[in-house]
Amino acid sequence: MRDFNVQPQALVLRLALLVVAAVLLVFLSRQGWLRPVEDAVAFVAVPIQRALDSTTGATSYVLGSFQETRNLREENAALRRDVERLHQEVVSLRGARIENRTLREQLGYAQTTSEWNLLPAQVIGRDPTNLLDAIIIDRGSSAGLEEGMVVVTPLGVVGKVTSVASHWSKVQLITSPSMAVNAVVQGGPRRTFGIVYGTPDGLHLRYVLQTEELNEDDLIVTSGMGGGFPKDFVLGKVAVVQQEDHEVFQTAVIEPLVDFSQLEHVMVVANFVPLPLEEREFTAPTS
Repeated sequence: MRDFNVQPQALVLRLALLVVAAVLLVFLSRQGWLRPVEDAVAFVAVPIQRALDSTTGATSYVLGSFQETRNLREENAALRRDVERLHQEVVSLRGARIENRTLREQLGYAQTTSEWNLLPAQVIGRDPTNLLDAIIIDRGSSAGLEEGMVVVTPLGVVGKVTSVASHWSKVQLITSPSMAVNAVVQGGPRRTFGIVYGTPDGLHLRYVLQTEELNEDDLIVTSGMGGGFPKDFVLGKVAVVQQEDHEVFQTAVIEPLVDFSQLEHVMVVANFVPLPLEEREFTAPTS
């Protein structure tokens, strides 16, 4: 049978020994006799502590770098969205400015040609290869358009309506080989007549007698003869005069003032009624 009366005495003895040991260690440390032991412990513990500190610092640095990278990505994404939005705004404003300028030019032109009822229209389709020499506009029979109506811009003649639907129409450009327009040289000493043809190489003025004066930069306009086009609409200017001594007629290359590749807005001469094709005449002179 165990004797429980001895346990408190043993506990007191142990505590007393611990106190004595602690006092002894303090005394030895103050006297410097424990310095070799302390140095040995420091030699082992300091590298471990530094390694732990370095690992903790590296971990904190890596975690901080991940967070900073994520923040930078989010900021870059926000900046890209802002740039795209601003770019779209610039494009929209630039398009609106160009459209407003074009509409102002059309309005001014319509006011100076009050003889004609000019119906504005927008180009909604074109042949990207320019092989068909045609465009599609957003006006049709619902707006009163008919086949044969002439399409112009403030810079000159664009072409003629050749096909009409309810809300769109096809316009054959004057550069098409199927087009021929009675023309006259504007501003010369006398009225010099000829016919402007569309060709794969551009516009050509033909059937001008060698005895007529024809010079570079002369302005060529519609003559109104033949009933196919109204009078005094610009076709272009003379770029090159071609003369041969043995020929009766001289010809010329005509440079249109209209840039057909950049057409966006046009006008339809709504109150000009062309003669039926079978009733038209062309004014080619005879030798």
